[in-house]
Amino acid sequence: MAASYLAAPRFTAEDEVEERASMTVEEKLAALADLYGNVPVPRSEVLGALDPSDRNDAAADDSGAALPPLPSPWIEETEDLLETSLEKLDRALDEASESGRSEGGDGDGGGENGAHRFGNGRGCGGLGGPGASASADEAYRRATRLCPEIVLSRKHRLLFLRAEYFDAKRAAARLLAYWNGRVDLFGEEYAFGPLTVDSGAFDADMKELAMGYPRLSPLKDESSRAIIAINHSGVKRNTFNRRGMMRACWLVMHRAIEDVIVQQRGIIFLGLGYGQLDQIDRKLDATIWRCIRDVLPCRLVSSQVVVASMSADLIMPNVKFILGRHSRARLREYSGNDPRFLEKLAALGIGAEGLPSEIGGGW
Repeated sequence: MAASYLAAPRFTAEDEVEERASMTVEEKLAALADLYGNVPVPRSEVLGALDPSDRNDAAADDSGAALPPLPSPWIEETEDLLETSLEKLDRALDEASESGRSEGGDGDGGGENGAHRFGNGRGCGGLGGPGASASADEAYRRATRLCPEIVLSRKHRLLFLRAEYFDAKRAAARLLAYWNGRVDLFGEEYAFGPLTVDSGAFDADMKELAMGYPRLSPLKDESSRAIIAINHSGVKRNTFNRRGMMRACWLVMHRAIEDVIVQQRGIIFLGLGYGQLDQIDRKLDATIWRCIRDVLPCRLVSSQVVVASMSADLIMPNVKFILGRHSRARLREYSGNDPRFLEKLAALGIGAEGLPSEIGGGW
């Protein structure tokens, strides 16, 4: 078992040092802005993000000199921005559709390192399935015919623009990937209808839903961001259906982004129970992260991982590899044996009342 984890792609301590050195000051400050949201960032953290050449003597000795302002972690939305972005999105969708058809329906666009994939039968990162589309925009075009009240609505399109910080080309790539993934996971019968429990779309997934692997906190953090816990402690590999668990994740994510404030401010992922190897399904974890990164219309602003045992030293390099550069910069790790880890989460604006009871929280 351990050998399989060592054989999997890993992001090592040496890789971390190299990546950190390659980050610009702007990247580091943007990551801090996402991590802290409305909460004041400690001066020591800002100093740590500055290159030595960017520090004056007063700042270097932490005497209270002014430091560079952090970028805003969210965008001020005006009606002009919304309308202009929606028009750009329509044009980008037309261009992406034309490009996908001219290239035989297999292309990349946007995302981290060109990671948005659509139209290759892997709408959710490789699970495959009988509903997977064969071309870049096939599922999207069918959705415009079969459920125009969903796919053509202003509300639906704004989900993708907000997820991509109003970058229309990236939003178009995500929207096309989303509909391919939706058809892949839910099939013809349910993909073009509402994704709710009472729609029948999740009737086959009650076991997976009951496991509580993904859970949405009833409370937000101090910056009004949703908290979703991914709890490995109650799940063992080969005791559930992967596609059913993916659908469960889609349901929880869709519940979170029903709130416009969450669309604008983002989602915090809380990873729990990275303790026992038989609780970790690498393929499922990788598929979920790729889906969040490239497919679902959500803005992931930080990942907080609470590890439980020495086996975490084996698992976390795999997790970091899956996350990708952008999310790794917004990752914080904690030991479940650290009596101060709740205090450390609170320093980021994530109060105990919004955390699961398994780690001393309020729900």
